[in-house]
Amino acid sequence: GRVVVKPLARSPSHPLAGLGLAFAASTGTQGDVLPSFRTSGQQIFFSYDRAAIGEGVRNRVSPQAFYYYKAAGAFGEYVRSRGTVRKDALAREITHESWQIAGSLVVTGEPSSDHGVKPASDFNPGTHTWGALQVAARYHVLSIDPAAIASGFAAAGSSREARAFTVGANWYLNPFVKWTFNVERTVFDGDPNGSRHGENAILV
Repeated sequence: GRVVVKPLARSPSHPLAGLGLAFAASTGTQGDVLPSFRTSGQQIFFSYDRAAIGEGVRNRVSPQAFYYYKAAGAFGEYVRSRGTVRKDALAREITHESWQIAGSLVVTGEPSSDHGVKPASDFNPGTHTWGALQVAARYHVLSIDPAAIASGFAAAGSSREARAFTVGANWYLNPFVKWTFNVERTVFDGDPNGSRHGENAILV
């Protein structure tokens, strides 16, 4: 479930009308197979040992906040995931954490919101209208619980942390279609020259 509160949404002229606070959470019974963590470029940087299994309930919580003012927008999120992992006779509560902060600007001037961007004019070369263009940047981090490494739950070669910086552009042809172009740099364990080299990805 996710609950969103916009305290001043009914006062559209107020400078804080685009402020929103949200809280998301989930809970469920784990299966034996545990997840792997991937970069946006689909490189697996952490996975569990084949003998490790999930056990019992896994809970996730995620407080979030966003703010949109005219053509500018910002979004922040924190995620905490906790559940029991077992390998042979050893079982421990394992907690992984991640967070991100992102900002955007619609360079063609249309207002931005948590629902996206609606172009003032749809893409139509015949009438010399090109839709809306938005530029964005994001910094995001995922940290593995040190106990997962110390307990021998991780597969060989797994990283403890991934930190990524993304810059990109969103081209809205109309309210229903957009093209995205992102360039992302990911560094593992804070060392771009470590055992796992930093990843550069272009995503379209």
